[in-house]
Amino acid sequence: MKRLMIMALIGCISIGANAQSYGCATDENLQQMLDNNPGSAAAYAENQEAFNQFAANNTASRADAEYIIPCVVHVLYSTCEGNISKAQIEDGIRLINDDFARTNPDTGSTRAPFLPFAANTGVEFRLARIDPDGDPTDGIVRVETSQAVGAQNNVKGISRWSSSNYMNIWIVESIANFTQGQGTILGYAQFPGSGSWTTYGLVVRNDAFGTIGTSNADGRTVTHEIGHCLNLYHTFQNGCG
Repeated sequence: MKRLMIMALIGCISIGANAQSYGCATDENLQQMLDNNPGSAAAYAENQEAFNQFAANNTASRADAEYIIPCVVHVLYSTCEGNISKAQIEDGIRLINDDFARTNPDTGSTRAPFLPFAANTGVEFRLARIDPDGDPTDGIVRVETSQAVGAQNNVKGISRWSSSNYMNIWIVESIANFTQGQGTILGYAQFPGSGSWTTYGLVVRNDAFGTIGTSNADGRTVTHEIGHCLNLYHTFQNGCG
C-alpha cells in the first residue's frame, strides 16, 4: 500500500531526527523482552519478514483510504499533579493527528530527501468512545498507584484494554532506565510481534504528553513512540535513512 510506505517514510523522519532528544527507550525494551523470552528472537524475525513481504506485495495506491485507530489512555498517578486533565490528554491526541496528517506547523523542516514522499498518512487516532464491555467511555482510565513512579512494563498489568481493538497509551510520572545508563526516559514503545500482545502499546511521562498542563515539552514524544508501535525503526537502524 502506498500509504503504508508513505507512513513509514514520514515516521522515519520524525523518529530519526529526534531519537536522542526524546529519550526513547524502545530499543532497550525490545532487547529486554528478547533476553527474557528464549526463542522470541526467532519469532520476532519471522514477524518482521512477514511484514516486509506484505508491504512488498501490497504497493497499489489507495489514495482515498482512511484508518481510524481508537485509543485508550491509562493515566497512572501517585500525586494529584500526575492525574493530568482531560484537556491535556486531548491536546496530546491533537498533536499526534497533526503529525500524521502533516498539518503540523514545522513541515518546513522536512529534510529534502523525504519531501517527495511527505503527505497525509490517512491515519487518525481518536479516544475510544465504546469500552470493552460495550459501554460509553471517554477513552480515559485513571488509576492511583505508586508504580506510576519508576514505571516499566509492570504498569501495563494495572490497566489495559485488548490491543486487538485499542491502542493502549500508558501515562506515568517517571520511567525507570532499562540499563545502567544515565538520562531521562521520556517514553518507549513495543514493536508489533516482539512480545506478548498484552503489553503492546506505549508508555510516556505525563510531562512529555501534549503541550499544556504538566507538559514541559513539545508533545512529539508520543508521535515518535506510536511510530515504533507501527513497526517503524529509528532512521539509523536497518537502512531506513
